[in-house]
Amino acid sequence: INDKLALNDAVENDVANAKADSNDNIVESADINENSGLSALDFSDMNLPKALEPFIEEAKQLAVDANDADPDIKEIFIEEANEVLEDIVPLFKKWRDTATDLDGLMDIRRGFHTLKGSGRMVGANYTGELAWSIENMLNRILDHTITVSEDIKQLIEDVLESYPTLITIFENGSQEYPLTIPLWVACAN
Repeated sequence: INDKLALNDAVENDVANAKADSNDNIVESADINENSGLSALDFSDMNLPKALEPFIEEAKQLAVDANDADPDIKEIFIEEANEVLEDIVPLFKKWRDTATDLDGLMDIRRGFHTLKGSGRMVGANYTGELAWSIENMLNRILDHTITVSEDIKQLIEDVLESYPTLITIFENGSQEYPLTIPLWVACAN
């Protein structure tokens, strides 16, 4: 636990310092192909915190989205994901201002749990794994192994703002996801 807490502190400090530098170097999106997935992505030009390197390497192993989802199941997933977002975005805005409200946080975590499960079921692997990383981070807040910070709140806000676009990318059968996904997953982990 002490190692995780120390790493959490290091990541929070490093992410805050590197945020502006790395944002200047982030490519908006990349066409991820089935053979290489995210593993072919090169983040070496970015001024990223050293503490994130092992997590980025792990996040680069995300599986590509499945292209064989049943159209009816895919449609249900898209509808459900948008409904979950409609529910948790206002909850997040309220929680962001009163971060001591763990009941509200539990509902947000439950929403990410739903996004993870339904995303994995339909083959929306990028959005599913991103939702899992946020859910897992929220679990750690709830069990008090990490503390809420402004960086964590900003990460959740960024993910929630981008999630509708990620759903649309999956809906269109594209693999052109923002390169920030492995960074978000790395930060949440």
